[in-house]
Amino acid sequence: MVKIGLAPNLYPPEVIFRAAELCESSGLDGLWLADHVVAFGIRRFAAVDAWTMLAALAVKTQRIRLGTSVSDPHRRHPETLAQIVATVDVLSQGRAVLGMGAGEAMNLTPFHVEWDRPVSRMTEVVQAIKLLWTLDRVDYNGEFVKFTNAILDLKPVQRPHPPIWIGANSPRSLRLVGELGDGWIPIVGEPGDYERRLRSIRQVASEVGRDPENIVPAAFVYVGVDIDRTALERKFLLPAKVLYLTTEVPEFNVWKNVPLDREIGERVFLSAQKLDMKLEELVERRVAIIGTPRDCVDMLQEYVNAGARYLILAPLSRSEDFVDVAKLCIDRVVIELTE
Repeated sequence: MVKIGLAPNLYPPEVIFRAAELCESSGLDGLWLADHVVAFGIRRFAAVDAWTMLAALAVKTQRIRLGTSVSDPHRRHPETLAQIVATVDVLSQGRAVLGMGAGEAMNLTPFHVEWDRPVSRMTEVVQAIKLLWTLDRVDYNGEFVKFTNAILDLKPVQRPHPPIWIGANSPRSLRLVGELGDGWIPIVGEPGDYERRLRSIRQVASEVGRDPENIVPAAFVYVGVDIDRTALERKFLLPAKVLYLTTEVPEFNVWKNVPLDREIGERVFLSAQKLDMKLEELVERRVAIIGTPRDCVDMLQEYVNAGARYLILAPLSRSEDFVDVAKLCIDRVVIELTE
């Protein structure tokens, strides 16, 4: 059976707290936060620190999994990140998940954080963190990470350690999932592509002597749902255009290429308003899953059929609409997917 998590991405704290309440009360599996220095959307907010927020949620919730989608290996020393995640795992009594990804230009380039060779760096960070969580003393002599007689006395509750789910799309990062990952969190494209990439992860896992079934195949999906088909364009067309520009058009790609500032933000929104793309085209490109509850169930089911066992749903809405969109998604989409 597929499990469902909710991602209140880069919203104010009060919205994230409401999202956690929804997850707890509705039986969802977990809450996942983007780990950003800056926030970006139709309206900009001051991005809260993901792990500080998850620590607060650890003592305000009782059941749900708490993770990032995703943290990067560059902004925090591996020891610091290992201690932070272990702390959240202790506070939550064993519910923390470390999501790891290669990093985003908007969070790194303006601060002169080195992030060349991100997959190599991420490999060493994942290896080093696992050692800190499981050994009394650690020596590690990597190219980017070096420990000598290092001690992290605070051990997580989960054994052997909290799961590390890796955000991966490139061949090298997919190989890393197969070698070291406990889960896989891609931003999805076509279901056929998802199935092929999952197959390659499982093949690598088998090659290195791991059980492929122990790697949780997840999918991070932006969603927009409304029972009134005529309301979909009004609510979700502009956010979907912004998402398309910032992920698919190099001059606006704040994830890989472009440092985020007010000027680029204004250019993105102006360009999105002028962009001659219909909602149907954006959905066909799988920029986001947008439609009536029936539409969304059918499209999400394609990823389940392709092998996904965990869906992280990120409502593509204004903060003031998040709770309503999330409730509708839970009541009319999640329930049918998990029956």
